[in-house]
Amino acid sequence: MLKVLEGLNRYSYQVLMDEQIRKFAEGTLQDIDDIKVAISPIPQHQFMSSLLMNKLELQMQDSLFEDGLIPSWCVYLVETCPFLLSFDTRWKYFCLTAHRSFTTDHVKSYPDQVNSTPDQVNSVVSMMTNHGPSSRIIKVEFDGEVGTGRGPTFEFYTTATHELQRSGLGMWRGDNSAAGFIHAPFGLLPKPWSSSSSGTSSRETNFSDVLQKFKLLGHLVVRAVLDGRILDIPLSRAFYKVMLGQELDIYDIPSFDLELGKTLIEFQALVSRKKLLEASLKTSNPTADLSYKNVKLEDLCLDFTLLGNSEYELVPGGSKKFVTLDNLEEYVSLVVDATLKRGIAQQIEAFKSGINEVFALKALKMFTEEEMERILCGEQDSWATKNLEDNIEFEHFLEILREFGREEQRAFTQFTTGAPQLPLGGLASLDPKLTVVRKQCDGNVYDELPIVNTCRHFIKLPPYSSKEIMRKKLKYAFTEGLGSFHLS
Repeated sequence: MLKVLEGLNRYSYQVLMDEQIRKFAEGTLQDIDDIKVAISPIPQHQFMSSLLMNKLELQMQDSLFEDGLIPSWCVYLVETCPFLLSFDTRWKYFCLTAHRSFTTDHVKSYPDQVNSTPDQVNSVVSMMTNHGPSSRIIKVEFDGEVGTGRGPTFEFYTTATHELQRSGLGMWRGDNSAAGFIHAPFGLLPKPWSSSSSGTSSRETNFSDVLQKFKLLGHLVVRAVLDGRILDIPLSRAFYKVMLGQELDIYDIPSFDLELGKTLIEFQALVSRKKLLEASLKTSNPTADLSYKNVKLEDLCLDFTLLGNSEYELVPGGSKKFVTLDNLEEYVSLVVDATLKRGIAQQIEAFKSGINEVFALKALKMFTEEEMERILCGEQDSWATKNLEDNIEFEHFLEILREFGREEQRAFTQFTTGAPQLPLGGLASLDPKLTVVRKQCDGNVYDELPIVNTCRHFIKLPPYSSKEIMRKKLKYAFTEGLGSFHLS
């Protein structure tokens, strides 16, 4: 019963939207623009059981558990009712069962030390093909640079994920230009490819290359999880759901494309009203006056191609087949299928295969979409005042960090750690701890810049005469010095 209630809570948006569509179909809701809901789901922590958490925590302390002898009740609990356990408990269980270690940074083997060329996808593909499936931690050294260790390795994962967000690769929705990077305010989702366009597109993008890059992303994800690395890639909630083995439906579309999702849901409501009118009225043409926001569907001039991607025909000859009230249900079904299922199926399978080469993807199903984002992309709220005060003691420096905007926070974090986000647990979880000391200067202090050791999370600040000068020098250092590793 508790599992049913938790499921209803998790899918409350879908349940309430179905109810709104039913009301519109019956005529109790007149305006199609009123098909919307506001939800206040019960916080997930209210479903947790402290009794079961304590019992599992105690069981995980048994040395036999770490050796792989896991009682069946533990497996059943985690696989069927993970919502009963806290994230910390499930993360500890995952670390133990995935590679027999409480922390992903202490694998009992020597790391793979590999060289890489920054800013080149082919170099990343080659490295991950050779070392991605390895059970050992990967550490990276850039060719032509003297730095090595955690800092360059974190920088490698950041650079690699940035390269996969370039326009013109044919990987993501919204890829409409040949230069720059994809802008996806609601997160990235694979761009649909039809079977007829799986060779080359108008930009000569080869579909096999697209699949190779999604497999590469799978390798990067699994290495980030096992090695404790941070990825700088804004995946959509829908992508995380697919990663966790969940089915997507029409109600997931607004989460990454608000306008398309809203329109499709309204079209679906129109289909439901048409069906109800046809079933309940016996006049010759009960739907003659049915329109979309006082406009006949024929006047919208929609054809059976994917919105925003005219090369993707939903049916053979789709560019010459127009949407009418009679084929609206078919159109909605085909758009949803192309957007969430058939159009991205091969890309998703390639991504999953990259993960499954190292461990079974189903092991991640114990986490939610939000938790997977924390695991892969680090903490999003690590800059709260209390977190800074608890972990940094340097008066002006602390004030400056508090005043930084979001992009400045990301740049500073990458400058000091090699990744633009902090790992699980935020500043408190950095190992070694972030340390700020005074830099000894022989000449004019104003000419000196802050320096960092990204491997040791060590910052040396010159004794600047004012807070304003310190802020200026800090911003110059993390703007101009980003991505370069040198010994000092």
